Amino acid sequence: MDGTIAILRANTPDQLRELYTWLSAEPELRGLLRLAEASPPPGALGGAVESVQVLLGAPVAVVVGGVVAWLRYRTSDVRIKVRATESATEVELNAHRLSSLDSAGIKALTEQITLTLAQERQNRE
Repeated sequence: MDGTIAILRANTPDQLRELYTWLSAEPELRGLLRLAEASPPPGALGGAVESVQVLLGAPVAVVVGGVVAWLRYRTSDVRIKVRATESATEVELNAHRLSSLDSAGIKALTEQITLTLAQERQNRE
């Protein structure tokens, strides 16, 4: 996982692919995201997607803002876990909880998560 700032995990591989596609549309994140797959079981053609990795160099605020925006458009109870690389710090975001926040709440949450991940990034450098 060296060279990443965050690992994003969701309930299902399909949700991770959707999130990856959503974040890839951000010009500042193009080329800085990758899908990580689990090792395939014997006899399988490939492994299941287990996370979206955000590579070093990606603007933390853009990543967090993108994740929060993606969650706001989910109609089901989607959970995303954001973990700074090589850290025990993990933040879980829930689409259901986000839907009840107003714009000030969304902004405060985004800033809080951005600060947490940025601090982890600075600690690594």
